Amino acid sequence: MRVACVQLGVKGGAVSTNVDRALDRVRTAAVAGADVVVLPELFDVGYFAFDSYARVAESLAGERLSKFAAVAADEGV
Repeated sequence: MRVACVQLGVKGGAVSTNVDRALDRVRTAAVAGADVVVLPELFDVGYFAFDSYARVAESLAGERLSKFAAVAADEGV
């Protein structure tokens, strides 16, 4: 089993940008042969974007996680 640990410069509060960058890294890791891809904690909103946490929270069936589920399924990771 190959595990890819993604390092990602996160921009506080820039959820869409952070998610797009993370999705690109997941795809890259999959192409490189990863079976599992690990992303940083709070990669979508950032650690110190306290004002954004409640505003950007979503359910497990939310849009962001659905994107990751789709990419994971497409890439086989």
